[in-house]
Amino acid sequence: MFVKLPTFWGLMVTTLVIIVIGIGLITNPINHVDLLNADSIYLSEDHLSRVTAWSMISEGQKSTFGASSVPDFVEFIETLQVHKSEVSKSRSGGRDASNRIQMVFNGFYDESPMNIYFNFNSDYTEIWVDNDIKPSFSYKITNPSAVKSFFDNHLSTAAYSVKVVSTNELWHARIPYVGDNSGVSQLLNLMPIPSSLSHSSIQLYTKEDERGLEWLLDGAQNTSYDDAEIQQIAVLLFALIENLEDFYVTITSPSGEITKLQYDITWANQLLETDVKSYGQSVEKIQALINLSVHKTSNLK
Repeated sequence: MFVKLPTFWGLMVTTLVIIVIGIGLITNPINHVDLLNADSIYLSEDHLSRVTAWSMISEGQKSTFGASSVPDFVEFIETLQVHKSEVSKSRSGGRDASNRIQMVFNGFYDESPMNIYFNFNSDYTEIWVDNDIKPSFSYKITNPSAVKSFFDNHLSTAAYSVKVVSTNELWHARIPYVGDNSGVSQLLNLMPIPSSLSHSSIQLYTKEDERGLEWLLDGAQNTSYDDAEIQQIAVLLFALIENLEDFYVTITSPSGEITKLQYDITWANQLLETDVKSYGQSVEKIQALINLSVHKTSNLK
C-alpha cells in the first residue's frame, strides 16, 4: 500500500497554523477572564458609569483622585484580568488588603454615595472585591506588574495624601463638650489631615454662647492640600463633638503667610442636606458620614 507523504509546503502551512493558535492561547488564555466577568464579583459597567471619585490606600496613607481621573480608573478596572478559578472561596474580610482602591459611585435607587473596595495583597498578585454587602472570593491577577505600575504612577503624582482614619477609634473618641481640652486633642490627632500640614496648637471658645474650636496648623514649604479634605474634617468634628457649633482652621506657611477657614453647623447641615449630629450615633453611621462627606465635597469642585 502506497502512502502519500505531506509536501514541504503542506508541512509549513500546518506548522504556521499551530504557531498562530499557540500564540493566541498565550495572549488570550481561556483560563483568564476580565474581572467584571469573574464569578462572585458583583460589579458591572453600570457601576463604573456612576463613579464620582476614587482613592488609593497604601502604607497607611490615602490619596484621593477627582473626576478628571475617573476615566483612567474605569479603564484600569475594565481591562483588569484575573484567573478564572478562584484562589479560595473564603469571603472573610480579614484577607490581605495591603493595597486598596476605594470607588465611590452614585447608588441606583436614591443617588446616595456607595462604595466598592478593590483589595490587593502586598505583592499585587491577588484581588478580592468588597461591595460593603458581600465580599467576593479571591482571584489571582494575570499581570501583577501592571497593577503595581498603576499604583506607583498614581501615588507618585497625587497632589496630597492623608492618613487613613479608623472609624472605631473615632467612635470611642467622641465627646459631648468642646470644652474638653484633652478630648478635643485626642480627636484632632485622629483626623486625616493632608501630609503637608502638621498640628501646632488649638484654641477653644466656650465663653457665654460660644461653642467653637480653632485648629492652628503649620504648612510645609510649597504646601499643597485640598479644601475638600479640610471640609471633611469639619463635618466629622461636628458629628463627634456634640455641642460644637463653629470650627476654624488657621494655616501658617513657613514664610508667615496665614490662611483662615471657617465652618459652622448650618454650613455642615446644608452641605449634607441632613442633620450632621445624627451621624455620631454608631460606628456604621460615622462610616456613612465619611462616605457622604467625600461625595458632597467632591461635587463642589
